[in-house]
Parts: sequence; C-alpha cells; structure tokens
Amino acid sequence: MVIWGVGLLSAIALSLSSSALLHSRSASNDVLAVQLREAANAGVAIAIAKLKAGHLKGPGMHEFQCRFEGAYNLVVRVEDEAGKIDLNFASTGLLERIFTGAGLSAGAAKSLAQDIADFRDGDNAFRRGKTHEDRYYRSLDLVHGPKNAPLSNVVELEQVPGMTVRLQKGPLTRYEALKRHFTVHSKRSGLDPRVADPELLRLIGGTGIGTPPQYTVRSSRQYFAIIVRSAHGGRGRFSRKAVVDIRPATGQSHKILAWGPGPKDSARPVASGPGVPILDLRDCRDVI
Repeated sequence: MVIWGVGLLSAIALSLSSSALLHSRSASNDVLAVQLREAANAGVAIAIAKLKAGHLKGPGMHEFQCRFEGAYNLVVRVEDEAGKIDLNFASTGLLERIFTGAGLSAGAAKSLAQDIADFRDGDNAFRRGKTHEDRYYRSLDLVHGPKNAPLSNVVELEQVPGMTVRLQKGPLTRYEALKRHFTVHSKRSGLDPRVADPELLRLIGGTGIGTPPQYTVRSSRQYFAIIVRSAHGGRGRFSRKAVVDIRPATGQSHKILAWGPGPKDSARPVASGPGVPILDLRDCRDVI
C-alpha cells in the first residue's frame, strides 16, 4: 500500500511539473489552480493509504500535514463517519434531540424530525396529519415534493420543509448550522461517541460515556470523510472533500463514495507570480 501511494504521488508530481513547463508565464495562475487541485487530490490518496496501512488507528479526528518543496502545504483531516448522524438510518428520536439542542422548541423539533422521516420513506402518508405528503409540500408552495427514497447526500436535506429556516440565535439556517453533523454513509442508527464531534454530543445531550445508550453504536472503522486544504503561500488555495469506504464488499482496495469541493475554500489563486514551483511530494508528517 505504501509503495502504491508513493508511486501514485510520484506520477502526480511528474504530471504537475510537466504541466508547469508547458504553460507560459502569463498562464501561471491557471497552472497554479491545477496544481493546487491535484495536490489536494494527492492528499486524499495519502489519507487513504494511511487508513489502509492502519496508521490512523485511534478514535476521533486525525489531522496531518504535508509540506512540499516550494511553498506548497497540505492540511489533511480524516473523520470517522460513525461519529455523525446518518440521515437515512437515524430514528426520529435522535433527530429530535439534535434539533432541540440547536434551540428548537420540543414541538418544532418533533415536527422537523417527522418531516425528514417522511422525506426519506417510500410512502406518501403524512405523519403529522390526515393529508398526503405531496399535498403538504404544495401547501407550502414548494416546487418539489418529498423524495420518498433514501437521501443520496446531505445537501438534499435542504429540500425538507423547515430546514432552511434561520435559527433564533445567529445568522445561519438550521441546515447551515447542523449539516456538518450529518452523513448518509455511516449506515448506523446511532453514533459512536468516541469519534463524534464534542459539539454534536452536546447537542444531543451526551458527553462521551454519557451519550444516551439507545443512540450509541460502535464504529466499524470502514467509512471516512477526508477533507484536504492545499495552499501555496498567499497565492492560492483549494479544498477537496471525499468520503471513502476502505473495506468495500466488491473486493476493491477502496471505494470513493463521494467526491467534491471542500467547505468554502476558493479554487482560484489570489495573485499571479513569475512561475509555479515544481511539486516535490516527499515530506508528510502527522501533526495530531
């Protein structure tokens, strides 16, 4: 696995250095943007290699840093998805707890949890009245109805009525404030408090061992989110997020479950320069 990782990164480095030579100085910003993106992708590969090799064993979030020759820097964070609430498997009771912890009244939290259950289930029966789900959505002047199927990603949660309402405290909507605590990849009805964000434990009324037992599960250490931020001094930055299954039933070495930009990071460099240094993907060290 280590040899595979080194070989892959060496190929990326060669590709990036060749790209830099092919572009003129006037295109250095575009070259830098590509190199930052590929460096972030390399960070995902490094994290997968570390997970497969068993180098990230302890509970909780892992973070390490990679430095390249020149001014390139990567910060890689690895999160166990079992420390989040799976929107497709969580009970309405667990969903109610996080919404109550975020400041909703008991009644509003229960209604929102039931609306999520209605959104993901396969029928058109409305849990909070004698109407049907599609009629309820039309009564709110929504152009869409419930999915009536499991959520494919956390972003779909915004389609649930009430999720885009702002919290009483602060400028964020319910979705914006809580999205980082949700997943669609853990495939568990509860969460493992050993790998959960302390803020999430506070929201659901648990602090590690004190987490309500009906919502406590043990991580399978199979599904992980990898967030990589690449930067080149003050010239540019890029962020990548991937979710990976490191023990897929298909027999593959690993399987990418989700791939996209990371949270609110610019992909464009902020300034131009005389040239883009060639990446030397050599030094990668743990910082946490």
